[in-house]
Amino acid sequence: MNKASAALIASIATAATNKQSMSRRQAHCQSAHSAGLTAAAACIMGLLFWAIPGSANNGTDSPLFTHQPGTANALNQPAATLSTTINATEIQALTLAFVRQQAKLDNPHARIEYSAATVDSRLTLRRCSQDLSFTPQKGNARSGRKLVKVRCDDHKPWSVFIPVKFEHWQSVVTAVRAIQRNEVINAADIVIREQKLQGINSDYLTRINDAIGTLATRPVAAGKPLSNSGLAQPKWIKRGDQVMIIANSHGVSAKMAGTAMGDGSKGQQIKVRNLSSKRIIKAKVIAPGKVQTVM
Repeated sequence: MNKASAALIASIATAATNKQSMSRRQAHCQSAHSAGLTAAAACIMGLLFWAIPGSANNGTDSPLFTHQPGTANALNQPAATLSTTINATEIQALTLAFVRQQAKLDNPHARIEYSAATVDSRLTLRRCSQDLSFTPQKGNARSGRKLVKVRCDDHKPWSVFIPVKFEHWQSVVTAVRAIQRNEVINAADIVIREQKLQGINSDYLTRINDAIGTLATRPVAAGKPLSNSGLAQPKWIKRGDQVMIIANSHGVSAKMAGTAMGDGSKGQQIKVRNLSSKRIIKAKVIAPGKVQTVM
């Protein structure tokens, strides 16, 4: 390379002395004369392009990877660290996640919708070094609210009660018309329908056959669900009724007349006097006016 070419290279390098990367590239170009004029010219063009304002690099080194917030690339980024404390909002969110998951296991045929209840926003506790435990409290789930005890069991234990609200929906036996007290319920009186219930541990009926033939012990309005506590089995036998006693033994069946010594509903055991032998025996009510001996 002649002296003019070397001077051109030097002048370009001098114009960019404030760029450390330019100094590195000057050194490369000064050594290019050994490769001939073509290599030197290419190097000079590279320096010119590097020094143009607004060019692709513009005197700065581009990183191999760029990180945009929310992208998967987190090279050279500091690892995220959790706070040493946990606040009311986070505890409540964890509690809601627990009760929603538990509802799927405990009540797979029901629809229970949980939502956050009011908690003291000033609540702040030490973050537990292990998983928190959650224990639903008994006796508080009929008002649409439930208390859950959240507990940390590490070397510095703590516990707190977190309230949650819920709505319980389930397909239950529902009256299609008003049913009066002491009225026997027939198949035409009821239907299965999803209802919003008052509690989770309710005694509402879920099968039509469990209600047919029962006696309403209190009035039931049309559209309202039927519960076990509001029904009773009708008296199939009353004290003093003449009944048929059925006895089965080793494949042999015998029938005889008797007198009921007490009232009896379906499946109940009562005392019956055998009119032939005058003996008093125990028998189970199997139908209106019929009993079966209990061996």
